[in-house]
Amino acid sequence: MFYLSHFFQIVKRYPVRFTFFIVLTMGLFFSASHRDFIKNTIGADKATQVFHPYFHALISTRQNISWISRKLRELPGVERVEVLSKEKLNQQVQDLLSGMDGEIAQAVGEMELAGVKVVTRSELEERSITLIKEYLTRLSGSDTTVGATVFPPKKKAVSGFVWQAWISEIIVASIFLLWAASVMSFISPVRKSSYLIEQFQRRRGVAMKTWGAAAAIAILFGAASAFSMKKPDIVPMVICFALAMLSTFFYARRTSWEG
Repeated sequence: MFYLSHFFQIVKRYPVRFTFFIVLTMGLFFSASHRDFIKNTIGADKATQVFHPYFHALISTRQNISWISRKLRELPGVERVEVLSKEKLNQQVQDLLSGMDGEIAQAVGEMELAGVKVVTRSELEERSITLIKEYLTRLSGSDTTVGATVFPPKKKAVSGFVWQAWISEIIVASIFLLWAASVMSFISPVRKSSYLIEQFQRRRGVAMKTWGAAAAIAILFGAASAFSMKKPDIVPMVICFALAMLSTFFYARRTSWEG
């Protein structure tokens, strides 16, 4: 509590810096863990997905969908993997079941399913996509239903810019740079204040411990923002957590009155 109280004493003198730090931390956690949501919201996915072959698959919810999606993304021929929303899933279920035998369709319809859309690179041939489908089946089990591959028209010209496919990564990187700047903006005041405490109260490592308390508060706000809409992507959240804690090492150097 002492170090947290010390940090808030500094915040009283620099409220704007603190506001930027918290807001940017929340933005970093949210943008990193909801990259697909950002693409869908600003329509960047529509500029690219039309020009890549793709297929849908229905997977039992008993499987680890996040793990399966991550393993598919690691394949060199996979452009991206999207977990379908409930509305899109219902449509895909109807489309896939329409061409099945009645008994099979009934059995599949009674299962608790999650839907994924696997978008492959534009240069991939059908036989390569078939290998991806077989790999998906091995990951998720034999009860997985895989749809036909949809190939875009070859003559259709690309209307979107190349950067649009990377828009979420560009946003995350921009927020990270601003966040890093907000972390650095506290170095001088935290070190100066910590120097006085170390001199008169015989404490050690005050600056690092003070910023550690500040980082913990920021992580709580960041995690809350990430879970504010829907379940976030956990791996980017863990990376953001690690970055926030690693920022304490900026404050590990011996303090002085010059900061």
